[in-house]
Amino acid sequence: MNDSPGGIVFAGGGTGGHLYPSLAIAERLRERAPQLDVLFMCSSRPIDRRILNQAGQRFVTLPVVGWPRNPLKLPGFVYRFKKSEWSARQHLRREGIGCVVAMGGFVSGPVVFAAKRLGIGVVMVNLDATAGKANRKLAPICDEVLSVYENVGLGAPSEPVGFPVRRAALAASQSGSSRRSDVGLTLLVTGASSGAQSINEAMIELARRGELDGWRILHLTGEGRHVPVAAAYQQAGLDADVRGYLDEMGAAWGAADLAISRAGAGSVGEAVANGVPTVFLPYPYHRDEHQKRNAAPYEQAGAAVVCKDLVDPRANADQLAPILRRFREDPAQLAAMREKIEPFSVADGAQTVAEKVLQRLEGE
Repeated sequence: MNDSPGGIVFAGGGTGGHLYPSLAIAERLRERAPQLDVLFMCSSRPIDRRILNQAGQRFVTLPVVGWPRNPLKLPGFVYRFKKSEWSARQHLRREGIGCVVAMGGFVSGPVVFAAKRLGIGVVMVNLDATAGKANRKLAPICDEVLSVYENVGLGAPSEPVGFPVRRAALAASQSGSSRRSDVGLTLLVTGASSGAQSINEAMIELARRGELDGWRILHLTGEGRHVPVAAAYQQAGLDADVRGYLDEMGAAWGAADLAISRAGAGSVGEAVANGVPTVFLPYPYHRDEHQKRNAAPYEQAGAAVVCKDLVDPRANADQLAPILRRFREDPAQLAAMREKIEPFSVADGAQTVAEKVLQRLEGE
């Protein structure tokens, strides 16, 4: 190990929800310390490679997987976990790492254990309103715990922090000047980095019913899911830009008068940071309903609408249609919601975490 304070490892992956906040923090770190070495330890899922390659980041994939529901798969999980911990330990030694930033999820576990064995400091960043299993297990052994939400069941003291958002996901201006147009309001539809099939199908149903007339639409369907959505919009004669994926989300948020979105921590964080009124449809299959809880504070403040994802396209269209109609007919309601979002969108969480990490490095 070299004599310098060392570099940083970000531990997390499996979804863009873990990786994009990591990229935001790494971005702020490099703005403060351009020569700082940064390494990502992620899962072997293709989405991790795609996001990190596109961002030009150095990364190591680990074979660890999520906790299995089937007890018969437990030996395989243990083997992969131990193999991942061993691999993480080798890289931490070789790279001379000074601090690990654990971003939650199953990838964090072996990296945190490896870091603790080597005496390397660990900063945890909890992103969701309900702490996941990995974070609940790891928080008590981390040196510092930061959390976007309070009272999340971490089992360890935590400090509040704003959600870390990449600069590429921030609109050039949140003033709303780019959001008004004589040709109608702009509706952003996103199911996060992997897309959301139930949202896609609901939008197809709304297009068929004529409920999207008067909206300009930017719809991010998820890779490989755009063709039927684009066809439905074209058949309905709508002004629609349909894409599988968009990395530079700031432009999309900046153009949006209203969004329909999943309620993962990243989606909620970006919507709030950009001051965009949003109709959230939380992922319907999480047992702990943490996506619903992610959006709850903003719904309670009148800054968002939360609908249950009923999965069936017709049922979802039934509940979305009157909401879209109401905002289209009275855009002043959107302006009122933006005002209610403003108090939540002040703090730069990525900057706060970066400063904490640099203080830890400099204190060694």
